[in-house]
Amino acid sequence: MKAQPGRRASVHISGQYRISIPCAYTVPVIECRYVLIICFFEIHVSDQPSVALVTDVLTVPGGASRVLKDLLDIFPKADIFTSLFEPSRFPWLDPSRVRTTFIQKLPLRNFWRNHYVLPSPIAFEQFSFSDYDVVISLSAGCAKGVITRDDVPHIAIILTPPRNQWDSDAPVGRGLPFIRPLVNSYLRMWDIEASLRPDKMVAISRYVQKRIKKVYRRDAHLVYPGIDTTYWTADHSQKRGNFYLVVSRLYQYKRIDIAIEACRLAQRRLIIIGEGPQRGELSSLAEHTGADVEFKGRLPDSAVRDFYRSCRGFLSPGVEDFGLTPVEAMACGAPVIAFNDGGVPETVADGQTGVLFAEQSARSMADAILRAESITWRTEKIRKRAKEFSGQSFKSGIRGVVETVFTRVKDRPDFDFMK
Repeated sequence: MKAQPGRRASVHISGQYRISIPCAYTVPVIECRYVLIICFFEIHVSDQPSVALVTDVLTVPGGASRVLKDLLDIFPKADIFTSLFEPSRFPWLDPSRVRTTFIQKLPLRNFWRNHYVLPSPIAFEQFSFSDYDVVISLSAGCAKGVITRDDVPHIAIILTPPRNQWDSDAPVGRGLPFIRPLVNSYLRMWDIEASLRPDKMVAISRYVQKRIKKVYRRDAHLVYPGIDTTYWTADHSQKRGNFYLVVSRLYQYKRIDIAIEACRLAQRRLIIIGEGPQRGELSSLAEHTGADVEFKGRLPDSAVRDFYRSCRGFLSPGVEDFGLTPVEAMACGAPVIAFNDGGVPETVADGQTGVLFAEQSARSMADAILRAESITWRTEKIRKRAKEFSGQSFKSGIRGVVETVFTRVKDRPDFDFMK
């Protein structure tokens, strides 16, 4: 590898220090244990480790991309590795820093957007991290399966063990009865092997922590994701409306159909913000049942915040691994009506910041909506709970984990990772 005129050449010393040389002519990259350089060029020595962030896919904004954004706040110079990337969906990402797999170049791009999981094991194993000091993966799929050298620490933030492999109601290859068992068996075996590769696993909730223990037989450190509590705020001058709100990607496992039917039973208006493959099916359901539902599609954060501030309550009918949107809603003063499973019960206090219902059914949720209307909610109490899950808390927790693993793997107990 050679540096081009006008570029900086990097010299690595013992895998810890990086010397950057602005050069007027070609200078080779040198990697060795001891280097003596005598020249008339300006030399900069940095002991800040180089970081690679790996994530499953970047095609549709969601909770994972919000966590990625927080990681970039911690490691602003990190490069990003992913299977597929659609730059128009992520204007805050510099495309020049994103590395994609061969899946990005395959024909029939729309097909691979929905089936990228199939070639992902092979694709992620092709990435090389020889130029990086730390690898951090953010994974609900195959990103945790990247291969690193023994002296390159790998911290895997597990959003969930892959739903399409470990949840019986969400298999890969649905509609392909002869291929599905083979595909699922292969992906499960690869996923188990891939789970052995990270030096440390981080879970985003106690719920995910338990799933990791069950599926991978590994312990995981708990660090809750967070939100920007200075942005997601209540507006006391804005009155609450007479509608309920869902903010979600429209996938089957989110169970938005329950929220639609629950609002029909309770005779309440529902506004749904978000897009996804189930949009048409959910629209038909609302039309055929006569439910009072309005689909808003994808909206900017500023508009979403206005709806959080003015809704009567926020609905969360699915099993969320953590659930950022319920926390955002609470930060804006809205009570949350949620199914009592997954990660949401770890953030919503029943009777204080929302109402939890025990059975994942429309009737149970409708009863919870009516119960919520009988409670006098205190906005500041709801907001106080949301503030416990701030972005700063998440960043502090991740910094601590990365520094601990880095100093252990690199055998540098005196090294300040975040210096």
